[in-house]
Amino acid sequence: MKSLYTELLYNRFTYKNKNRRMKFTSKEKDLTPRELVELEKLYSIKLPKSYKEFMIKNNGMRPLREYFFKPEIWDNDIEIFNIFSIKYGSTTFEKYNINVGLDDYPEGKVTIGRSRTGYFSISVRKRDFGNVYVYYSDGEIHKLANSFVEFLNGFRAVSS
Repeated sequence: MKSLYTELLYNRFTYKNKNRRMKFTSKEKDLTPRELVELEKLYSIKLPKSYKEFMIKNNGMRPLREYFFKPEIWDNDIEIFNIFSIKYGSTTFEKYNINVGLDDYPEGKVTIGRSRTGYFSISVRKRDFGNVYVYYSDGEIHKLANSFVEFLNGFRAVSS
């Protein structure tokens, strides 16, 4: 199977999303499959396969330019700031989920990243497993995608 990800130089990557390229930097240190399995066991969660594959390859991401989620629908309101690393670095899955407490986030979801004004979460519940949402501090939540890949494919660079 051909990989969706292409490594460039100096820890920079390009994600090929529907004939567009999303350029980003990854986090400081690689994540091993074993570390991901340990996290799932420790917190009794199962993460979607596409998300795990992305994290093993990149362990997070920070775009190198502005990308907005489906600007034709959301009117440039949802700009991706980052996808948290699972481990290592200052913005980690553990920091935003475990240390604050999974109960503080939308039920059955874990926080995976930030937009400029809110957070991205992915469902770990059976009924909507793998769906990606954006949520805000006032409790407002919107479904964005049916999968992590669909979520990444929804981002577009918008000219200023």
